Amino acid sequence: MYNAFISYSHAADGKLAPALQAALEKFAKPWYKLRNLDIFRDEDSLSASPHLWENIKGALSTSEYLVYLASPQSADSKWVKLEIEYWLEHKSLDKLLIVLTDGEILWDDSKKIFKNPEHNSLPEILENKFDVEPYYIDLRASKTEVDLSLNNPIFKKEVLKLAAHLHGKAPHDLASKAVMVHRNMMLVRNSAIVILVLLLSFSILQTIEAKNQTNLAEEKTKAALTSDSIAQERTKAALTSDSIAQIERKVALDSSKVAQEQREIAKQQRDSALFQEQIAIKEQKRTEVALAQQKMANQSNEYSQTKEKRAIMHAMEAEALWNLLDLLGERGIKSDAAVEIIQKLKSKSSNNQDYQLYRIENIEILSTDETNNLFKINFLGQNNESVIELDSLVIASFK
Repeated sequence: MYNAFISYSHAADGKLAPALQAALEKFAKPWYKLRNLDIFRDEDSLSASPHLWENIKGALSTSEYLVYLASPQSADSKWVKLEIEYWLEHKSLDKLLIVLTDGEILWDDSKKIFKNPEHNSLPEILENKFDVEPYYIDLRASKTEVDLSLNNPIFKKEVLKLAAHLHGKAPHDLASKAVMVHRNMMLVRNSAIVILVLLLSFSILQTIEAKNQTNLAEEKTKAALTSDSIAQERTKAALTSDSIAQIERKVALDSSKVAQEQREIAKQQRDSALFQEQIAIKEQKRTEVALAQQKMANQSNEYSQTKEKRAIMHAMEAEALWNLLDLLGERGIKSDAAVEIIQKLKSKSSNNQDYQLYRIENIEILSTDETNNLFKINFLGQNNESVIELDSLVIASFK
């Protein structure tokens, strides 16, 4: 099952088509998904097979949308004509999305036909299929760009319009989702960096401990060699009776030396134990710091999301107030009176800090008195993510 099938001319859009496919699949994609949409494009999706047309028909049958990259070359393409003809026979014209990449699409609104159809970028089969001017996305400017990716704001703006159709969302809703996905990805990345830093620190501490253990083993080896030397000296003393006393004195001195070295080794072992204890304390402090930083990062992310939601609600309130100005103007209310009505409307909700104006429902005339018409304004509000119904506001016409 494909979200869309891209129909295009290889000669005209051999570079743009794969870039458009990649952008649609990546737009607002969560980090844990391979792609956000499944797009069919012949060179990317078809395997080597002698049954080419059968494979294309199968892909068209399982696609929700047909995305036609319109250009003079694609309008003359044999394969593009077959794909569009098959789509019109088996699918809805409403599911055909036009992306203009070259040439023109000229519409005569008075006659409800295309102007100069022989110069349009649409194939002949589409000339008499539309009752109104078809909506299309213009990628002619983006086609000349060197960077055909979502990093290019010109290209990304047009991709958003097409992606919104395929996702069944409004462009601003899909754009907001893309921002949230990007922020979540950055949070995952930062968390991974913190974990890697902790693992690296632990590895360094383990290396230091291993080095200390090696030094301790070397000291014990030296002590063993010293003990062996003492034994050899005692053997020589036994063979030479005249030097027994001298050898005994030497043995005593060597034994004292051995005892001193043993005390040194014991001291090093105590120091090593203290060092291990200090390492454990530092590791615990690092863990506490990492947890505190993670908590701060979560709080920062929640604050950013709250600011974004408030910005969206303020924008909705501003749009609702503009719509109210238009409705009041249609009712013949003067601008100064309209401003006073809006001020009354805003003061009605000033006691509720969480309230944001969402939209005006309608305006009703309550009286036909020529000197003092009354208007009843019904409106809705939004509190966080829930739409709530507020009381009506009755205002004089101010004529």
